[in-house]
Amino acid sequence: MSTKQQIVDYWETRKYEGDMGTDWDTATEACWCCGRFTKNLEKCHIVATMLDGGDEVSNLVLLCKSCHRESPDFDNPDYMWDWIKANSAPFYEYFYSKKVLGEYKKMFGEMPMLSDEQLENVSKIIADIQKKKAGFQGGSKGYSTMACVLKEAIKTTMVEYGS
Repeated sequence: MSTKQQIVDYWETRKYEGDMGTDWDTATEACWCCGRFTKNLEKCHIVATMLDGGDEVSNLVLLCKSCHRESPDFDNPDYMWDWIKANSAPFYEYFYSKKVLGEYKKMFGEMPMLSDEQLENVSKIIADIQKKKAGFQGGSKGYSTMACVLKEAIKTTMVEYGS
C-alpha cells in the first residue's frame, strides 16, 4: 500500500492546491477537503474498490474520517475532485462555520440581519449556550447541534436588543 507521502508526491504536480483544504506542504497532516489537522488521515479511494478502483497512488486522496464518510463513491474519478473543490475551505474553522451555517439554513431558514453589536453579542454567548444546552456525540458537537446553538444565541440576542 502507498504511503501518505507517495500520495502527496503524485498529486502535487497534477492538482492545484487552491482547490483543496490544505497546501501541499501540510498535505500529509491535513484533510484535503476540510483542512483539519489530524494524525489519522485516511487513504480514501477516488474510485472505490467495489467499483474496480485500485490501490495505486493515482486513485487515493487523504481525508479525515468525517470527510471520508461524506465523500462520493462513484466510478468517475472527476467527481471526487469536484466534491473536494466544492467543499474545501482554506482552513478548518472556515469549513466548520460553512457547514454549521448550511445546517442553520436547512433547519431554520435564512439568518436574520444583525448589527455588528448584535453579532458580537452572539459570538460572546455561544460558548455559554454550548455548555448549558448542547450535548455531543463521538467527542464533538455536530453541525446540526451547533446550528441549534447559533439559533439560541441569535434568539437570546434578539430578545436582549428588543428586535
